[in-house]
Amino acid sequence: MRYFTRGWANGEFTDEEYDKIREAYWHRVRELSPRFSPAVAQLANEIELHDAIIEIARWSPQSRTLTLLLVCGDLQRGYSAVEIRYSGVELGKRSVDVLRSRAKDRESQVLYDEVDFDEEGQLVHRLLFRPEGEISIWFRELTIHSSHRADRRVQMVPFFIEEEPA
Repeated sequence: MRYFTRGWANGEFTDEEYDKIREAYWHRVRELSPRFSPAVAQLANEIELHDAIIEIARWSPQSRTLTLLLVCGDLQRGYSAVEIRYSGVELGKRSVDVLRSRAKDRESQVLYDEVDFDEEGQLVHRLLFRPEGEISIWFRELTIHSSHRADRRVQMVPFFIEEEPA
């Protein structure tokens, strides 16, 4: 994570530092928004992933696609299932292992996320999980679909699917 680090999430900063980091991130999003596709802008500005649970993660290394089905929301906002399908994905073995373990752990939740361009101009979606783990998903494009959910329950299996090469 570049902005919302584990230290930031754990309250290791003063209130002033905390506010500066939050404002720096949103300044960066506003600055980059004209370069974002509509779906990436939606992810950065409208989709609330805080406390989301991964219901299913589907990774296809051959086609370089990753699909995350996340259950989001709370009693105040209501619940939804958000499907994010990333294409042109670059995901290392360590990130795949972290994603698999976070999807398997039904107590694990997304703590914070960041949408950004890295130093080389590649789109990246960074996710920080509770109680542990973080990943960076480099991608070219994404699509988002959202639907209403009655509650936050998730199906138990399958939690992670890795498609084998044909």
